[in-house]
Amino acid sequence: MTSGSIIEFGRQLAPAFVTTLWLSGVSLLICTGASLLIAVGLLARVRPMIGLVDVLINVPLVIKLFVCFYLLRVEPQWCAVIGLVLHQSGFAASILYGGLKEVPSELEEAALTSGLSPLHTFVLISLPAALRMVAPALVLQAAEIVKNSSVASLIGIVDLTASVEAYQNRTFAYTQGFLGAAIGYAILTLPLMGLGAFWERRLAKGSSA
Repeated sequence: MTSGSIIEFGRQLAPAFVTTLWLSGVSLLICTGASLLIAVGLLARVRPMIGLVDVLINVPLVIKLFVCFYLLRVEPQWCAVIGLVLHQSGFAASILYGGLKEVPSELEEAALTSGLSPLHTFVLISLPAALRMVAPALVLQAAEIVKNSSVASLIGIVDLTASVEAYQNRTFAYTQGFLGAAIGYAILTLPLMGLGAFWERRLAKGSSA
């Protein structure tokens, strides 16, 4: 690859990179709130939540996208966001629910005895304690959102995957295309993976202290 072709390839990928970043960022923000609500519902033993989580986890992301795009006729980018949120929030909620169940009841009882309301006890005591335990796994789920955003190319969104495929079809430079895609997704996911590893080391130090 010449320097000119590299620059041209980079210019083509730049808008697609921004699209992937937007899809991943917006989906991550919404998924954070949705997974918290679902986890609270599971903790409160709201029966429909159990069935909802089963559906969110077991229905493939592609099916969610196609239903949203072809049946509900949602605009492609928001369809991708909805699909990613529905898919990942089931996994994230299950992880967070597991953390909340592991919070020692003594902590909650002590907070309630000290005069905190149940809501304040949850927000100030239970949730932070659960997050400390499951944060590494939740960070990995954030990385999954970035990687799964590549499926959005199936409904016409020109993300990194679609842009690379278009470049390969035009130039037949398959190796360079795959390398460009790998670099683009690595830029987005490696910081998240590093954050997860950092948090695991902190938890390990805290438990050994």
